[in-house]
Amino acid sequence: MKKVYLIGLDAMIMPLAQRFIREGVMPNLQRIAAHGSVNEILPSLPVWTPTNWATLATGADTGTHGVTGWQVVLPNGETINSFNSLALKAETIWEAAEKGGIKSACFHYPASMPSRVKNGFIVDGCGTPGRLSPFQIAQSKGYATMDGLKDTERLQLNLACGWENLPASALPPLAACFSIKIFRGQGEDQELYFLIIASTEGGYDTVWLCSRPDGNTKLAEAKAKEWSNWVFQPFVFRDKQEIGTFRFKVMELSPDAKNLRIYRSQVMPTRGFTEPEELATELIEKFGPYQEHASHFTYTDSIGDFETALEEAEYQAQWIAKAGSYLMREKGARLFYWHWHWLDHITHIHLSGIDPVSPLFREEEYEIHLDHLRRSYMVADQAIGTILAGMGPEDYIIVVSDHGNAPDVRMVDMQRFLYEKGFLYAKDDSVIVNRRIRADQIDWEKTKAYQKPGMPGLELFINATPGTKRYEDIREDLIRELRTWVDPKTGRCPIAIALRKEDAAILGFWGESIGDVIIVFERGYAWGFTARGTVLGDPLDTIGLENTSAFGADRGAHHGPQLPTTHTEVSSNMAALFIMGPGIKKGYSRPVHKLGYIRMIDIVPTICYLLGIKPPAQSQGAVAYDILEGNAADRHLLPELTPEQVKNVKGVADIWNSKNYRELIEGQREGKYRSLGV
Repeated sequence: MKKVYLIGLDAMIMPLAQRFIREGVMPNLQRIAAHGSVNEILPSLPVWTPTNWATLATGADTGTHGVTGWQVVLPNGETINSFNSLALKAETIWEAAEKGGIKSACFHYPASMPSRVKNGFIVDGCGTPGRLSPFQIAQSKGYATMDGLKDTERLQLNLACGWENLPASALPPLAACFSIKIFRGQGEDQELYFLIIASTEGGYDTVWLCSRPDGNTKLAEAKAKEWSNWVFQPFVFRDKQEIGTFRFKVMELSPDAKNLRIYRSQVMPTRGFTEPEELATELIEKFGPYQEHASHFTYTDSIGDFETALEEAEYQAQWIAKAGSYLMREKGARLFYWHWHWLDHITHIHLSGIDPVSPLFREEEYEIHLDHLRRSYMVADQAIGTILAGMGPEDYIIVVSDHGNAPDVRMVDMQRFLYEKGFLYAKDDSVIVNRRIRADQIDWEKTKAYQKPGMPGLELFINATPGTKRYEDIREDLIRELRTWVDPKTGRCPIAIALRKEDAAILGFWGESIGDVIIVFERGYAWGFTARGTVLGDPLDTIGLENTSAFGADRGAHHGPQLPTTHTEVSSNMAALFIMGPGIKKGYSRPVHKLGYIRMIDIVPTICYLLGIKPPAQSQGAVAYDILEGNAADRHLLPELTPEQVKNVKGVADIWNSKNYRELIEGQREGKYRSLGV
């Protein structure tokens, strides 16, 4: 029976993927490209993670599934995270699959829990990119004997006095107590102990983790640059006894132990993150503990390094690939849906370091940034290989991204724009500069237009009753200002599109709760708050004037409210699609100049067609028939003319005028005309 494996690589960029394929470092994706179809696809607006994974789950436009941003307001007025399935107003493909008698397996997929399916498998159905998973017991953390390190608890090493059952050590054992703080205070913080010993006279070289000042309570150990074994430790979490899993890595341990840095991974429970509940136990027994979060935070915001972060990403990717293959092979699932966010994390940080379009680009740092991106794509390719190894001859594999990424060239502070143009008023003008104004800081009596709190998107709101003259006058003035706004430094317009919400249907935007004015940034422009407090600025203004390269930037590239078709020679904001399986054309890419782009909304109906099921109830896309064998990309019927006849024909009209309609039809039936197409 046919199966479909969808591997969702957040922010996979087609030009980068194709580069690494040419380099030979992505053999598994190369196999799919050679034996299948490769296409850039048009993301839904805004070009953001929650919006486009919602589209990839439902086949619905943004206005229909309702995930217009990172938060969604429910009908009762409650604001919820868009990574909760309650945010979706459209049926998902796993719900449609269940109606068609097909069991699904979803991993780390945004807004897949609560799932509303009875017989499928859901693992970590949140998929939030921040360190905000509702399932985690504790976030990752650093511990060190040195001061001034990010997200790090200071360790005070002392002689291990009062300890029992100390191990043999060439130097006096040292010890330090540390704490694991429960996420959002939802339980009891726990104290554990590091014990530092010397296996030789060369100096301290080993770290033990103990639950008490007693060598017999050792939970794990590791040497410098090594990971410990996984720890299974009881915690009080949400008023229950839970077993939490974590490990640690000794980043640095000097022979005298004066310089000690330890990175501890996220603490995840052994239950509560799967549907059905008992699935977690089964998967952990077979594949080890599950790690929900893997990102650049390990080295940009903590004491880890890129190697450590990549090791966490590799562990996570292989765990999901193996567990997913198991559910598809042994548990009767026929639809696999996986979202992996690592590439998005790494691209935000390092893309600007390899694209000369970015003001943060530095030639001397190019190879480092490229290496980090290349090795990240290689980890993705290895996971693809694990999936491929478990597939059968009737199965399909789809590797797809929700969007790409493009360097920030100019930053736009829309809040400041509204303020300077007289649309937004604050009770205290000082709050406008370099910060997001809160609702309680706005002077609502004077304010005409505003952005909602949270991550800015495409939407601007009018502070007047819809349908009134005041409302229409304000909106007309705002749109005029947006459409005529010119960046004095570049001479370009930061806003590519500014529309009334009634006209935004051409962008896939509609709904009662959307903004009154919908905007899309021009390529190269991204939302941000400049250090100088100006409306427009360079990326350096945003990350801090002391930083001079991408290494100093928390973000050097963006996607979201920009034009989805943004391209440079290195980057693309478009999503990417690789698909291989029975009946898929080999080596085919849709001719965009003839058929336009495959759209994000087309993926779900295409998968449903392959599985032989009805698409979700609110699906609005179309089957991409042109990627299937037996379907031409275009069709022009012309007579088979001799070279002499071709020379004498001045145009298509001559052909039609030289024969009557019936002769043409009969000739077509008899095969006298050729169909030009792929």
